[in-house]
Amino acid sequence: MEINRKVRSCAGGEGMEHGHASVAMPPGVMAPGAGGGGVSERVLRVAEMFGIGLDEGHEVVLYEALELEIRRGDVVYITGASGSGKSVLLRALAGEIGRQLALGAAGPEDPEGPVAVLEEVDAGGEAAVIDRFAGPLEEALRVLSVAGLSDAFAVLRRPSELSDGQRYRYRLARLLACGARTVVIDEFCSMLDRRTARALSHRIRKYADRTGTTFVVATAHDDLGEDLDPDVLVRKTATGVSLGGNACCSVG
Repeated sequence: MEINRKVRSCAGGEGMEHGHASVAMPPGVMAPGAGGGGVSERVLRVAEMFGIGLDEGHEVVLYEALELEIRRGDVVYITGASGSGKSVLLRALAGEIGRQLALGAAGPEDPEGPVAVLEEVDAGGEAAVIDRFAGPLEEALRVLSVAGLSDAFAVLRRPSELSDGQRYRYRLARLLACGARTVVIDEFCSMLDRRTARALSHRIRKYADRTGTTFVVATAHDDLGEDLDPDVLVRKTATGVSLGGNACCSVG
């Protein structure tokens, strides 16, 4: 069984070839006819229970001919149910932004920084949190505060000694400290309690306005709109998108 997710967009991210992204079968499950094998008895029983024909191909349109105008300092908020394709769209946007930067979209007198992705930030190390930041102490404390990690005891601990929520905010502070012009965050604030998530969203909005950093975030939580005040709002469903926010957006 192979499920192809049809993706046609001006933002063609990595991992897509000829406009399609394929979802690999989970380990231990073979596609019918692949390698001369078949599917397991459990797969057949579950498919029968839910009325799924394993010999049928399925194509789901995640987004099609999507155009977004994203400006410096904008906050792009992608939300929708789990499994609706938010992460695919996020990666496509990150790939397109990175491609434009690589092509030299910015002028030499106003160079763009790199695209930084939270998932790629190393949260390890034996040094204390505060020692994991290069540059002036005041700058390190500032980005830690923006990320919501201003507790003195927390910044004096090693990253491994932090709670999951504190470690998330530590990684975010490391991301901000790298000076990237565009920041990409999947599962934004997903492991934080909602009060903390809203407070952090408010600080991210202020940080974007103050520094001109562009944020592209995706999360299943839809309660952050008031605090993020996004310039571009993308509500993702399993079959398409709806758009909102303050920027000029269109979908064809």
